[in-house]
Amino acid sequence: MAGARHLRSSLIQPSTDIDTISARLDCVSELLARPDCLQDVHKILPSLYDSDRLLKYFCSASKTSTGQSRAKACISAVLGLKASLGCAPLLADALTATGQCPPQNELLCAIVDNLSSPDLEALRAVIDEVVDADAVYDKKASVRTLNCLFTIKTGASQVCALVRSTPVSLATLGHPAGTGPTPE
Repeated sequence: MAGARHLRSSLIQPSTDIDTISARLDCVSELLARPDCLQDVHKILPSLYDSDRLLKYFCSASKTSTGQSRAKACISAVLGLKASLGCAPLLADALTATGQCPPQNELLCAIVDNLSSPDLEALRAVIDEVVDADAVYDKKASVRTLNCLFTIKTGASQVCALVRSTPVSLATLGHPAGTGPTPE
């Protein structure tokens, strides 16, 4: 669940900075005073992925995982990032009550500014150039295996195109037209 690790860390080692505590309390007070906004945010948050886990897959090279399991993990991370980036504008709209009531709290304003950043949209555009629009993260191992084959758009990678080829077409590579093995 997104934020669970951060919540645990905050509970184990709470901030001792008075300004940080005050900003967080003001943020909570404003959200509680806007029940419609809070309800919309509550609906969107489960769609977000664990950002720490996503970053782990992008930033660390696993020494214990094989090439295939590493590929599954990275593709799953890209799909999770794609989904989270898709939630950013929805979350920004929910926090601003769809533009009707911008947040007054400084922390909420900063969150909305970050969620509305053109950099996030640019990152989403780069992912959309390569990742198939229908590809979504799934917890089932069999679906993640298929995602390894079909998440990348056709034509985006020659390696993926080769992997997608059927065994018969792979067997006919290198044979002149009509002289390759024929299915029985």
